[in-house]
Amino acid sequence: MIPIPFATKAIRDQARRRVAQRVRAGEPCCFCAAPVDLTVPWPDPWSFVVDHHTPTSHGGHDHGDNQLRPAHKQCNERRGNQPDGTVGRNSGTLG
Repeated sequence: MIPIPFATKAIRDQARRRVAQRVRAGEPCCFCAAPVDLTVPWPDPWSFVVDHHTPTSHGGHDHGDNQLRPAHKQCNERRGNQPDGTVGRNSGTLG
């Protein structure tokens, strides 16, 4: 059985909080290696988003080896796997 990514909003929010804790501890953006400022509001290009190592649209999930990692919105969009350059529905800010 393939796990469903972020089956509920509560699970998604809990995962974002875990990644945000790592940012507070000093973990940088996984793409540009610059610090992530959790106070920058969405949808600023420098706002915090959670990136899936393997995008959920490509079969990635939130369990096991598919690590969730911090990113800036613009860095994640640049990497984007969508034709229009947008990030997937599971990316976003805290709260």
